[in-house]
Amino acid sequence: MRVLIIINSYYGKQGAVGIRAAKIVQHNKRDKFGVICRGDAINSRSVCECIYEIGSVIFKLFKLVKVSLPYFATDIRVLESHFFELLVLDLLQKKPELLDVDVVHLWEYCPKIIEIFKARKIPVIQDIAILSAKAIRQLKTNSYFRQCAALENKQEKCFQRADMLTVPSDFVFQSLSNELQNKSVLVNFGVDVSSGLSEISKLPSVSRGSEFCFLGNVSLRKGFAEILRVFSRDDFKNLTINIYGRYRYITFLRLWVFGPRNVKLKGFQKLSNIGSQNFCLFLPSWIEGSSKAVFEGMAMGLAVVVTPNTGSIVKHGVNGLIVEPGDEKAMAEVLLKLHSDREYAGRLSESAVKTVQRYGWDSYCKGVRSAYRQASQATTG
Repeated sequence: MRVLIIINSYYGKQGAVGIRAAKIVQHNKRDKFGVICRGDAINSRSVCECIYEIGSVIFKLFKLVKVSLPYFATDIRVLESHFFELLVLDLLQKKPELLDVDVVHLWEYCPKIIEIFKARKIPVIQDIAILSAKAIRQLKTNSYFRQCAALENKQEKCFQRADMLTVPSDFVFQSLSNELQNKSVLVNFGVDVSSGLSEISKLPSVSRGSEFCFLGNVSLRKGFAEILRVFSRDDFKNLTINIYGRYRYITFLRLWVFGPRNVKLKGFQKLSNIGSQNFCLFLPSWIEGSSKAVFEGMAMGLAVVVTPNTGSIVKHGVNGLIVEPGDEKAMAEVLLKLHSDREYAGRLSESAVKTVQRYGWDSYCKGVRSAYRQASQATTG
């Protein structure tokens, strides 16, 4: 089978959809792949068709503006998507051999690209990496997040025109209409269940550090506002949460001036260090697709506290604890319980480690390959 993957990201780049694309190619030796992307982060020229070295500067500019003007990030995201679509259309015109494939796996919302392949009766699988704009608009706290009709319109066109949708979690699946659910396939994300993480996971909860941690980009959609309010409570003044991941300098200044002092920005660190210094992962997200951080936390043997919106594989009271987004009282209660009862935290983390073993990259790639087969057979049939 010949598969064309189109991603608005860098092929093989950690922390982005590009790493998932690379895993699919690396784990699938039977099929032939072509990849259209921003650039090749792991020098895989034999399978990766870089669409723009010249365009990379413009996308870096897009990123800089989004970081500098977060209020307009969604609008800039739409412009970025339009520009990416134009580059891909130009490449397909210059290299028509890229149209000679059996399945297209599209990781950006580009309705015109779908039309081109549909006209050639080539099935297109639209990947939904995160909750859609329409679903975000329907959240109880939609005033938190700026709406963008243009993005919602693009997404809805793609959802309707694609032959199949791949979704990363039941949370995202349930947010779709019945019509879209009928052509959706759930493929849980993978995690590196390597020997390194396995060794960390064997460390008993009572032998770890006594601190909480957060993994991911620091933002409102990840629940950072709730983290600040919970750890500002009087009964949390002697507890610490370490924040690992990307943050803006304005966030650093806000904490430095206003506190709370027990919220520590740590930047990026090795998972092995995170797993030994902390005993509990806290991710009170509002908007996710399926948080990779939860899979990693479970693989490290951390007790995990999440919201249903993380789109995770956590089962409440079995391999972690679930609280509703925005329910700061419930968040505080479960965090205090875990801190005071480390044996209970240890039982949850042991169950989490067993659960996550079923979600390695092999499992993810088999699920995607099965989707390719289904899409191809449905079209040829």
